[in-house]
Amino acid sequence: MNSLKNILCPVDFSESSYQAIEHASFLAQMLQADLTLMHVVQEQLPGKLGMVHGPDQASQKLIAKATEDARILLREAKRKYVPFAINCKSAVRYGDTIREIVAEAVERNSDILFIPPGLEGVTSNSKSLKLLQSAGCSVMFCKNLGKEKGFRKIVLAQEHEHELKDLAAYLFRNFNLMLQRLHVLVPGGEDAAERLGGWSEELREAGLEEFSSQFISQDLLVDEWVNAGNDHGSQLLVIPMADQKDKNATTRLQQLLQKASITVFVWKVKVLPQAATM
Repeated sequence: MNSLKNILCPVDFSESSYQAIEHASFLAQMLQADLTLMHVVQEQLPGKLGMVHGPDQASQKLIAKATEDARILLREAKRKYVPFAINCKSAVRYGDTIREIVAEAVERNSDILFIPPGLEGVTSNSKSLKLLQSAGCSVMFCKNLGKEKGFRKIVLAQEHEHELKDLAAYLFRNFNLMLQRLHVLVPGGEDAAERLGGWSEELREAGLEEFSSQFISQDLLVDEWVNAGNDHGSQLLVIPMADQKDKNATTRLQQLLQKASITVFVWKVKVLPQAATM
């Protein structure tokens, strides 16, 4: 049974955000998850009127108008891009983009934040990292979304081998309706091959069409992650969220978000279930 049951997709009504809604809808359908579309009315709006100490009556009217316009656009997007069978809700908030996305995710108990390419307010690597560190759930940073929906060819990147089996199994449990190939990257040498062999066979027996693994150099971690993600038509690169206390891991994660040309799913498992194994 899938445990990713709530997807939150912020949009800014750009072409790429509408494309993200289609992909988020497909993912929600595959996971049998609820979907929420949201828009944040930027808190900079009153500043454009020269307001320093907060919105006055005139700027409050502009905020109200922008909020109502956003609600209308969200209803239109839902009608156009979201299948009727999906339980889809919408929300409009006002303020700082990252703060309001995180607040909505907490209220909705979201499991995944589905971030469109170039989302307004989350455009820089530093802001992406801030969102990651603030969010209490996994975050999917979308890039190069094609016409094909879903993520059938997935690369799982790991810094530590000891969590690899549970995370790979958990990933397969949640994405098994669409997953065809899982390619795992793990630091180590040939001495780790035997340890990987047993559970890779378990994944195949559970229905995975193709499993492969690759040992990589700790010194070239980010480059090897990016290269593997770009190879063989992979559509998704999954990496566990770095411990904020681990500055090197955080730096590598930030570099990955900058260099990757495919969607990056930063996996922040709230509680890794004991039933993670098949």
